[in-house]
Amino acid sequence: MARYQYRSALRDGSGNSLTSVTISIYEAGGSTPADVYEAATGGSAVNSVDTDSNGEFLFWVDTADYDVDQLFKLSFNPGTGVQTRDNVQVFKEIAYKYLLEQAAAPSTDAEETVLYAKDVSSVVELFFRYESDGTEIQITDNGSVAGGGGGGSSTATRLYLHNNYGGF
Repeated sequence: MARYQYRSALRDGSGNSLTSVTISIYEAGGSTPADVYEAATGGSAVNSVDTDSNGEFLFWVDTADYDVDQLFKLSFNPGTGVQTRDNVQVFKEIAYKYLLEQAAAPSTDAEETVLYAKDVSSVVELFFRYESDGTEIQITDNGSVAGGGGGGSSTATRLYLHNNYGGF
């Protein structure tokens, strides 16, 4: 099993760090306390952590305790009333993990738009296949976003994926 880290910070409207604020962690959409950890390995499960002197906080979630599609709710009171962030995703690698399990573009005998990963010279690279003509484009090159600049260098800092169904 593996632990995945969630790290964030609390700031007020002026950008000042909110220190010593307790963050309570729950399973998303409810009031069931979540089992999280204060370290990458070992230790006992807790269900809250505190912000440090920089307003930062972190915790780990273990795949022995939750499936990778589990979402969480964070609740805290910075002195101005309880605030909640629901449906927080900790297991950010879920989509990438799925892609890593694909050896190549899924074969469906139908033209479809698809995002997938495959091994290229011992590096897992991300690809996109167009529905219209089946053209395959390589999105990453040696693990970094491909294209965006001349001479083989990349200036791209964000990758946007969109479909006609309102998201990806």
